[in-house]
Amino acid sequence: MSQTELGRLIGVTQQQIAKLERATGNVSLETLEKVARALGKSVRIELVTIGG
Repeated sequence: MSQTELGRLIGVTQQQIAKLERATGNVSLETLEKVARALGKSVRIELVTIGG
């Protein structure tokens, strides 16, 4: 799937998808969830003990 197609699916520009891929900035959980849904996935956040 192209950046343009993904952007169209979630309602953002191709440039915003490129920034997301480059990790240049903060992305909201809402945006991550939209991307995940567009890709047929879900977001799972897990807190784990460091060094445990």
